[in-house]
Amino acid sequence: MDPVTLAGAVVGLVLPYLKRVGENLADAAADATLPAAKRLFGALKERLGGGSYQESQLEAVSERPESEGRAKALEAALVELFEERPEIARELEPFVKEAEAEAGVSFTAQDSGAVAGRDVNIQGKFAAGRDQHISGAG
Repeated sequence: MDPVTLAGAVVGLVLPYLKRVGENLADAAADATLPAAKRLFGALKERLGGGSYQESQLEAVSERPESEGRAKALEAALVELFEERPEIARELEPFVKEAEAEAGVSFTAQDSGAVAGRDVNIQGKFAAGRDQHISGAG
């Protein structure tokens, strides 16, 4: 998995867990991803090391998981980390695949899509992105 796709997947899978933990909500989607996302979060936190920039970004997201800006900052920091230390990316991939399988979701970015504004593949029953509209849904 390339660094951009992996970073997007990590953030996308960890956020529902952090929101659930922070708000103690019984959300069905968060419940479905909770065990695997919790393991992913733990694995990520363990690999970031004390005092790293990426760890501070993860802490910021943990404090305010509803903040889109903090989530984007964490994603960008993780892309940088995965590019510099591909062994960490390889270690986290199994956790991501497990969480995706449990949640029934997948994240795919092509040509650095999520960061560079290129192609992003969004899959699901109701999936829409920029300049894309869903009609006849109901």
